[in-house]
Amino acid sequence: MDKRLISRAAKKLALRDITLHTSSFTRNEEVDPSSYPSIDIKITVQVKSEELSFKDESDEGISILRSFIHFTLVGFPRDEDPSQDLFAINTVYRVDYEIVKELTTREMEEFSMFNILHNTWPFWREHIHYISNNAQFPRITIPLFSDTSANKPAKKNKRRRAVSKRQNP
Repeated sequence: MDKRLISRAAKKLALRDITLHTSSFTRNEEVDPSSYPSIDIKITVQVKSEELSFKDESDEGISILRSFIHFTLVGFPRDEDPSQDLFAINTVYRVDYEIVKELTTREMEEFSMFNILHNTWPFWREHIHYISNNAQFPRITIPLFSDTSANKPAKKNKRRRAVSKRQNP
């Protein structure tokens, strides 16, 4: 992570919108939610970004950095076979930034790998809380985001987290 490039990119972009693009959850039908054992979770994150250009309502040209961030959270029995998924929650957010000043490829890549995750993390945390509560899954608390959240296991609540490398096209 190059904080200098991220900072330069942030000065060249203006956040336009964060949109819940898709969301789904599945559960293991063979396990009654009220008898779920203690769980561990695995989180994976992928980011894909592209630059788009179009004309707005006043026929002015606008360039957008559009990113899709895909979060997958899988719950499995603690201290048992991690291949037996109890449930999975898949969430994709679309994030649009107006490009105020031209970005270099490296600035876009570094920004995409950190800031987009940073900006969507609170929305995703709330979404996981809402879905898991309404689906009567065990309580899941996603930790606050830090620059290391996506890179090493969480220690909170004795849950395991693994995050895949974020990918940019």
